[in-house]
Amino acid sequence: MRKLLYATAIVMIVLAINACKPSKEKKIEEIKHLEIQLLSATARIDSTKAQQLINLYISYADENKTDSLSPVFLFKAADVSMNIQKFEQSLGLLDRIRADYPQFQKIPDCLFLKAFIYENMVNDLKKADEAYKEFLSKYPNHELAVSAKASIENLGIPAEDLIRSFEEKNKAKKDSIKA
Repeated sequence: MRKLLYATAIVMIVLAINACKPSKEKKIEEIKHLEIQLLSATARIDSTKAQQLINLYISYADENKTDSLSPVFLFKAADVSMNIQKFEQSLGLLDRIRADYPQFQKIPDCLFLKAFIYENMVNDLKKADEAYKEFLSKYPNHELAVSAKASIENLGIPAEDLIRSFEEKNKAKKDSIKA
């Protein structure tokens, strides 16, 4: 009788512990719910909800390291982080994806986005240059390679100067066509 009581108690404890843990499906539903809330916002992004979503993405990846959704969720977390101006968090997540999921299909995008953040958000042109060059050396035929080359050529040039330069080139082309 005592053994049956102990066995029942152990089973009840295990069930209670498992009931307290959010299931994968429950966490995915929470993520979908928050994504809908953030995407349906027509005005400014609610940074508190955005951070909650980031935390859910990271938590899912931490708890399900081998799940195919984990790198996808980390990539989304990096994107949301960038959009709420948490650039260091975004850079860290992009590095984590590259380190933990080297076979993830968006690895080139992670490296390009890292360079983009350094260039346009953090204004660290040296690190941007390094990241763009690493991107080009690893993915020279990627669809973003042309953008990476252009970014390297224009690093540090103010937007106004680039616009003026493009306008002058367009005007010169139009003038040569007329002649």
